[in-house]
Amino acid sequence: MDLTNEIQELIELFQTGKTKDAEKAAIMAEQLGLIEQFEDYLGELKSFFENLWKSTAKARVLPLLSTKSGSNPNVSKEIQAIQKSIRRDHTAKQVSVQGIADHARKYWILFNASFRVRWETIFSLEYLDLQMYKGSLPKQLILLKKLKEVDVQGNQGFVLDDSIEYLGRVQKLNLSARRKTVLPKAIGSLAWLRELNLSSSGVGRLPDEIGELKQLKRLYLGSSFLTELPNSIGSLEQLQELELNSNKLEELPDSIGNLKKLRILNLNRTNLMVLPKSIGELKKLEELYLEGNELTQIPMEIGGATFLRVLKLSKNRIANLPTSIGKLKRLKTLDLSQNKLMSIPVELGQLKKLKELNLYRNGADPKPQGFLKKAYYFFVENNKLYEDDIPKEVLALRENGCKILI
Repeated sequence: MDLTNEIQELIELFQTGKTKDAEKAAIMAEQLGLIEQFEDYLGELKSFFENLWKSTAKARVLPLLSTKSGSNPNVSKEIQAIQKSIRRDHTAKQVSVQGIADHARKYWILFNASFRVRWETIFSLEYLDLQMYKGSLPKQLILLKKLKEVDVQGNQGFVLDDSIEYLGRVQKLNLSARRKTVLPKAIGSLAWLRELNLSSSGVGRLPDEIGELKQLKRLYLGSSFLTELPNSIGSLEQLQELELNSNKLEELPDSIGNLKKLRILNLNRTNLMVLPKSIGELKKLEELYLEGNELTQIPMEIGGATFLRVLKLSKNRIANLPTSIGKLKRLKTLDLSQNKLMSIPVELGQLKKLKELNLYRNGADPKPQGFLKKAYYFFVENNKLYEDDIPKEVLALRENGCKILI
């Protein structure tokens, strides 16, 4: 059913929550000869929530409503208080339930005591749990202008198709833990999206349209069977966190350097063999995780990422470090363990804020000069080193409580 401009205006008037506006909308619909379409459209929306209630919400919330306070010694006082709150106000937007299976869940009460849908609650809905919903999304969801978050985590029966565009105002979308996920091109229409979770989704590849999410700040793609990234990934100009761990990428597009606001980049266990030179263009990057890859070298351009505080490079095949590493003046943690380092550049001694340096299981001879007295940990365990090989400036850190493992 197409949503004409007239119908949309009538429904916007209807959803103000005021009785007189609802009556006015119905009268106008009849005068315009649109009363049948008007009622059908609202009816389908109401039917969607009623069916959702029957399959999910009722099964979850009803036990809490029916349990009498004090009748079950295993029911915490907090849950009892929540039950009382639910009975008192069935239009509450959010109820935080704790003490069940030792972790918290959020229940959004959409229904009154008789479990009938309330229009004012539907149109003020901010969170929608679809973890047990089967099928595609109804077009009527575009009416929910306050809807901010949708959770489809682990739902194998949810049909992810172009109907995703009906979530146009959603800011947070969780599609994680789905065995087979094919991300439709319509994902690019979610102009308000701030966070997208596709972890453990089996997505395999991302459509070019992913780059149209101009407001996206957090993108989680860990363990999703990705083998490549589209160049359009560099168009996510607001992106701050990008998790790509446990995939099989081998390489990154040069456009990764366009993510000027990126703060956290997780590339652990991605089979990376080469790090692009554009990595140095990430001027706001604070944390870079590259553990468990196939890297043999780090590009000289890494020195451009001057905001780096954490750099994890363990379990690679790195034999040499670029001298530009001395430009990372804000670096506090540097993990180079389990590599093939044969030498340590003296420029490493310029890292005046370094607190932790891990050289575990390397064949290196670490004799950098001028290591900071603010360094807290310096690991050289299982290296071919003796105490005489450690610079006096480093050994002197023991006086400040530094732990040096040789």
